[in-house]
Amino acid sequence: MQIWLILDGEKHGPFSDFDVRRDIESGRYDADTPAWHEGLPNWSTLGEIAIFRSEFNEDNPPAPQPQPADAETPPPLPDTAPSQAPQPAPAPAPEAAGNLHLLRRFWARWTDLQLYIAAWWLFLYFTNADVGALFSNPWFLLLQLLPWLPIEAAMIRHYGTTPGKWILGIHVRNDDGSHLDGRQAATRTLRVLVAGIGLGWGVIAPICQAASYWITRRIGRTLWDHLGGHRVGFSPVRGTRYLAVAALIYIALQLQFAVLAPHMVPMYQEQFPALREYFENNPPRHFPPRHEPASP
Repeated sequence: MQIWLILDGEKHGPFSDFDVRRDIESGRYDADTPAWHEGLPNWSTLGEIAIFRSEFNEDNPPAPQPQPADAETPPPLPDTAPSQAPQPAPAPAPEAAGNLHLLRRFWARWTDLQLYIAAWWLFLYFTNADVGALFSNPWFLLLQLLPWLPIEAAMIRHYGTTPGKWILGIHVRNDDGSHLDGRQAATRTLRVLVAGIGLGWGVIAPICQAASYWITRRIGRTLWDHLGGHRVGFSPVRGTRYLAVAALIYIALQLQFAVLAPHMVPMYQEQFPALREYFENNPPRHFPPRHEPASP
């Protein structure tokens, strides 16, 4: 759908409805921004157009405007448009705001996953599992994120957020403002794990993330939120929140390395002989191995 807008008293457009929705989410447009699309007899506002109503979370949305089929071009500007046209608050360009939100979502996601992975390997270590065998098993590494699915789904269902999202002021709701139920939350998390990050596996993960970024920029929201009818909200956060994210990721990575170093270092020395001398001169700190092989 093509949308025309009145901005600063002047007519602009056409814009795609995806671009307009993205700019609404970034705060560039509000519900009173004058708008028109083919089929409307007169200028309306974004809050009165059916496809944008849910973006403003109005409790009592206005009745939809009649849509005669013979309207093909935007009607002339109303006489009072220059004086009544909204003056948008200063805001970043839509692309900049969108990228900022996507970066917040990226770091929130990986904060959650790195904390989970650290807890996962610590659990295996303290239960005397054969960490070395598990670390060298590609199928185990491919599926190690699946236990995260019910954990995240439960948090999204009950709180609408996760630790990483909470730190960065992110929450997930349905388009009507309601919390996701258990099925919706689980489906969303599964879509993220598979389509969004490729289960975090090797080169598949960056490919999936690049594809997700392209799709999000194309349609105005992530594929899993588009399919599920969800929306992601953002609250202002201070710089200390970003420092907290960096600290948590660093701690999580250090814990993972402390468990896996006895198994990672020999593997890297074998694959990259140039590193052998470095590790011999700089032995990494790690937890002592706990697993004892079974007696023959």
